[in-house]
Amino acid sequence: MSWAYNPFGYNKAKKDFGPDTVGMIDMAHKEMKNPDYIKDAIELKSFEDPRVASDKKYLAKKLFGQFNNDYAQVTNIENIKGYFFKNNSEPSMRISQDPDFLETIKKNKENILNGKDISMHFPRYEDNKKSNLHFALGHVDIRNGYLDKEGNLRIKVYDTYEFNKENKTLLNQAGRNQMLKGTLIPYFTIHDIIIPKDKVNELWK
Repeated sequence: MSWAYNPFGYNKAKKDFGPDTVGMIDMAHKEMKNPDYIKDAIELKSFEDPRVASDKKYLAKKLFGQFNNDYAQVTNIENIKGYFFKNNSEPSMRISQDPDFLETIKKNKENILNGKDISMHFPRYEDNKKSNLHFALGHVDIRNGYLDKEGNLRIKVYDTYEFNKENKTLLNQAGRNQMLKGTLIPYFTIHDIIIPKDKVNELWK
């Protein structure tokens, strides 16, 4: 799914599929068409980057699980880069305000406050514009949740960017072929999320 492959071009794809869907495809290119998408993200060298030391074991297990049997022939897992999106970044803000994400938070109060990991799947809707996070993230892990001293919920969303071979859609298979060729590069993301106290109280009333 390089822009050379995509007959619709960057702006048309962004309009049709949403900013995160297109931004994350763009991130998988060696040279991004729109680097502004990651202006509020910190680039991580690998899962061993000291800035995410507390997540090292989790990230290593996730990356080896996702990539070792599928893209091992074209991917050195120890060198897969990551991006940490700050809580004030537009991508993190969109996740924090997404109705499906908030519904997952609502239903998992005890799990979150007890330090348990949660998995969720952003659904696909008929209108592609409403499916932005489905195409961008798909399945994610929600971890490290806690209430700060102001009562805001702090939580992180983790994902790996790859094209699962079980997904037989044309869009996914096109992206998978490009990744196997090395045209697209896999990576992982961490989105730092803040849900304000008022919204937390509304969800967990």
